[in-house]
Amino acid sequence: MSRKVLAITLVLVLAAGFGAFAVEEERPLYGEWENTLTLDPMGDPIVDGFDSVLDVTYVSGEITYTSVSEFDLSGYADQTFGVSTSMGLLTLDSTANFDPSAPGLDYWKNSASLTLGGVNIGTLFLLQNAGTSQDPSFGAGMMLSLSGETPGGVSVAVDNYFGMDANADMDSGYEIITAHGDDEDAYGPSSLQYVSTVLTLENMSLGCCDFWSETKFSEAEGFEYTNFNFTIESDTMPLSLDAVLEFTPQTKSIHLTPSLDIGWGCNLEVYTDLDASLGNNSIQGSTIDALEIKGFSLTGVQLGHVTFSSYTALYGYTVADLNDSLRGSYTYIYKAPELNELHEYVEELDELIRIKKLDKFPLSFTADIYFDMTESNGLFDLALFELDTAFELSDQFAMGTGLLLSPKNEPYGGLEEISLSFDYKF
Repeated sequence: MSRKVLAITLVLVLAAGFGAFAVEEERPLYGEWENTLTLDPMGDPIVDGFDSVLDVTYVSGEITYTSVSEFDLSGYADQTFGVSTSMGLLTLDSTANFDPSAPGLDYWKNSASLTLGGVNIGTLFLLQNAGTSQDPSFGAGMMLSLSGETPGGVSVAVDNYFGMDANADMDSGYEIITAHGDDEDAYGPSSLQYVSTVLTLENMSLGCCDFWSETKFSEAEGFEYTNFNFTIESDTMPLSLDAVLEFTPQTKSIHLTPSLDIGWGCNLEVYTDLDASLGNNSIQGSTIDALEIKGFSLTGVQLGHVTFSSYTALYGYTVADLNDSLRGSYTYIYKAPELNELHEYVEELDELIRIKKLDKFPLSFTADIYFDMTESNGLFDLALFELDTAFELSDQFAMGTGLLLSPKNEPYGGLEEISLSFDYKF
């Protein structure tokens, strides 16, 4: 007998801290507590997931203290403490993050900024675990920055990194650098050696083209790249063009994204790729790829009290490639009767119809209907139905439900998830 997984998700959201607008009401303590419990009645164990985040803020005079505690099935998972203050032209901020399971310090980040004569001078010092929670190895880094605006309205920012570099994948936003381009020249994790400089220019324009640029130099590579990001809007046609032009020592590349606004209460957008890489020597070579259309969408169509939207991804792409907030695929987990073991089946989702009730009503809902049209034999191959609803009982209470349903047949599919939500503010 194959198993259909029924996941019941209970979501309890408590907005604590003496009101969501505690600062306006001059209350010193406020916060929010969000809890999500996921149960699988057919699973072993029955508890499939748990997430809890307690966010508390306390204001005392000109000083603001914050605490964010995170819990999951393993227990106490993460803890962050912060303190910030402003004294005239000077702003100070300090954040410490801990791993309670180790236990130990993940990072400690301290920043200060001062504005003088329209120029902002900032510094950031980071102490971070460059190893693992079981085998910690701490290192230090620092950033010095200058930013301001020219008389012509162009914003200029220069960030200089020592002993570290920017990395969006790290929790702190930075990583400790110990290498000098090869393994023979290595620095200690707290040498605070020069690493890189990033120059950013914003609010620049040439005619109908508005653009900003970013240039990076590093101690290991020298000149690394220059990016030009710009938007061109036509005065005579409902067409706009977003582009990224990148120069490196060996290549030049461009990425273009056009969009079309038809201007009759909704937006028609075409998602494309136009990538070109031009090399300036015989090693790199030169390539120019043809224009590739990933898909298109029609959004913002108002029908009575609801809005209608649709996303269509062409062959090789999913709707997540058009909008990263959408599902690009769904994985079914089922038990094979003949082998008595769990298997996975992945459904690619390339078509979406969304129906959403307008927010001005107490009852709101969003219904997403996903299709898998790749090599489908039918006119519409319904793959997944997702429904989220919310109802405001008062300014303090809100309740909601959710449903995830697959019309697929055995051995996978059926009712995948039911969610219940409760929001409370005081």
